[in-house]
Amino acid sequence: MILFQIYRSASTKVVGLINGSLGYTKDKYAEVVGENPAEILNGITLELEPYVFGGAEIDKDKLDELIAAYADFQEAFDVDMEEELSALRSALMYLDI
Repeated sequence: MILFQIYRSASTKVVGLINGSLGYTKDKYAEVVGENPAEILNGITLELEPYVFGGAEIDKDKLDELIAAYADFQEAFDVDMEEELSALRSALMYLDI
């Protein structure tokens, strides 16, 4: 259930970026100049679909990958992804038990 909540929260942020209700920092780093943050965040979030809707079991490597991707996105665009990052870290700790 936690993965669905992460998916829903991040998807809501994608919509906010698209419709302009969620602000972001534009062109903060050379690597993201001209990039569309909604498309980037959507791409990261789509990685959750097999685990949220397809019944696939998520593993530690995938959680680490998602944590890194959301953290990099947050850094590059100054969009608060702490809710998603915290939930992913909790899921990671659960797998380590």
